[in-house]
Amino acid sequence: MTLYTDRVGNMQTASVQMAADLAKAHIKTQIVNETTKKDLVKKAKIPGNVFPYFQLDEKTVLTDSTAIAKYLIRSSSAAATLLGATPFAEAQIEQFVVMASSSVLTKVQTIEATVFGTLVSPDSHAVAVKELKETCKVLNTHLAGRKWLVGSAMTFADLHLFTALVPAFQLTLDAGFRKAMPELSRWFEKMARMPIVTGRLGYIKP
Repeated sequence: MTLYTDRVGNMQTASVQMAADLAKAHIKTQIVNETTKKDLVKKAKIPGNVFPYFQLDEKTVLTDSTAIAKYLIRSSSAAATLLGATPFAEAQIEQFVVMASSSVLTKVQTIEATVFGTLVSPDSHAVAVKELKETCKVLNTHLAGRKWLVGSAMTFADLHLFTALVPAFQLTLDAGFRKAMPELSRWFEKMARMPIVTGRLGYIKP
């Protein structure tokens, strides 16, 4: 099984890699170019337009980092802990996974694109930063009195949200804002020290 990505430092790829580590799944990661990407898209049942891609065999390719990560986790004994042992726990975890994808990751991608010059749109950047900060406020309130997003142990929701937030903490959310979000900052710093994270990313310092 091979995980294809476009670059070192792709946080969605890192999310899948850490999910694989937690699931004790042995996968290899390969950096590819646009030509290889086009070939993978042809093989995928639901073509995506962003890395990573996950090839299970010659004819089977999965796209979307959350779909890939969930597949790996569900194929392991860690599924109940990471994805929910009950229908309600599963639904709680899923709502934060969706929140991370729709309300955090999309904004972070716009911020990265404007910071690194692939998108020249000051207005888009400003809107993305504003909306991201509003989501952070919601997360900060939710995390008050909680160690994890859902339940008493780390779940895939924590992992997916963390990797989505890494570029934001490094590029956009300055020390003043982080100080005003103590619960979110505490959770982020705890996640950054987790062996599952440092083993793949080293220590992430905002």
